[in-house]
Amino acid sequence: MVVVSAPATLRALEERGFDLGSQLVGTAARSAQALAERPAYRVLAAAVAEDVAADRRRDAAAGIGMRYAHRQFNPAWLRSEKVRWELIAVVNRLDRRPFAPEHCGEIRFVYRLAYTENTATGVVSSRLPMTLNLVRFQPRGGAPGGEPSGSEPRSGESRSGERTCRDVARAWMGGSTASEDAAWLTAPGGPLEPRRVRTLPLKSVELNYQSVRWPSTVRPRLGGHAEYGMRVFRPKSEAPYLEPAPLENTIDRARLAKDRSLREELRAWLSRPESLAALDAGTLVVPERFLADHAVSVAPHGLERKGNRPFAATFTPKDFANLDFSGLTSVRSAASMIRRLDGLSCPGCHHSRSLAGFHLLGEDAPDKLVDALRVPMSPHFHTEVWRRRAYVAALASGRAVDEARPPAERAPNDNGVGAHCGLGDPAYATWTCAPGLRCTNTGDPEVGTCLPADGPS
Repeated sequence: MVVVSAPATLRALEERGFDLGSQLVGTAARSAQALAERPAYRVLAAAVAEDVAADRRRDAAAGIGMRYAHRQFNPAWLRSEKVRWELIAVVNRLDRRPFAPEHCGEIRFVYRLAYTENTATGVVSSRLPMTLNLVRFQPRGGAPGGEPSGSEPRSGESRSGERTCRDVARAWMGGSTASEDAAWLTAPGGPLEPRRVRTLPLKSVELNYQSVRWPSTVRPRLGGHAEYGMRVFRPKSEAPYLEPAPLENTIDRARLAKDRSLREELRAWLSRPESLAALDAGTLVVPERFLADHAVSVAPHGLERKGNRPFAATFTPKDFANLDFSGLTSVRSAASMIRRLDGLSCPGCHHSRSLAGFHLLGEDAPDKLVDALRVPMSPHFHTEVWRRRAYVAALASGRAVDEARPPAERAPNDNGVGAHCGLGDPAYATWTCAPGLRCTNTGDPEVGTCLPADGPS
């Protein structure tokens, strides 16, 4: 199993200690107001409030409420008694082993902000455009903290009772792939056994929220405009127990623009053969000294938007013109190298075949008829589920696993209407369209969209 998404199972897991309060601060909390009494949660809420205030200072048309053309996220929601965090998914990221080889990937507990309000006409409830991703490492080794145990044997056999990544994979295979029963997930030896999960190291707490939205009437050419604030926090041993952390592979554009020597250091690091190989495989980890602790992504139109391309804003193809791309698969030119880097950044990934800046919005209860989502996961997430299932199954059976991660923009074997396609760069030579379709430039000179051949140019 790689994702638990059934609403009934998730409610049962919350009752067994997987609510946000128990996982983040060690105490169950029924509302955001109750969570706001704890220092760690206040760090998160304060960061959002600061970001929203900074946006308002830069944009006179921005504000909280319907009277503003640029409508902002309301930070007061994060401390309201009417608002709560709902567990919308548990995601097994065993496939992220290459990013921290001393562990067996991660478990991600994804929560979404929701509200309930009593009105004169009845109870109104819905969800808000914000998710919180609480990430724990799945450690290898016998100790709860996961002592590194050297290289993993191909067969996955345990050494002297040590827990290996194969053991972790087998735990997730305990039920059928269609089963999402909370009982087997939390049973002794199960992947979510509460006593064991409490000992798993907290890696990070990650926020993604729609910070402002412009209606389509304000910006009709784009069909509207929205921005998404992205932040990451990591644990610290003393109060307030969380601190801002760099976003994975998301470079600090402003700092690099001012510091030419730092920019050159990054360019040289990216140009190394080992960096290129990791980039081609999708497993590159850019050193923290180059990264930002806050990012903003924009919608719609994905990587056509400069705001979703931090590397393209920092480098040009001329910066990598002398590199040798022979032997690589997803990186065949300097331009495709920069695009691949952007796809691994937080803004770039969250706008590659996503749902309005998110990849996971959560299933609604079957009886919810109003304001309900028909599709709770992005096209990219649906594709990833199959890759991750194959990864976990191979590891559990002792077979070799493929650590490569394909670009998020294009699904394997997807050449239908709306699929991304190549406009001439050799990196996208296999990104073709089905018969009757043609690759159309919709605003991005590198990657087009498969559209009917008899349609408008």
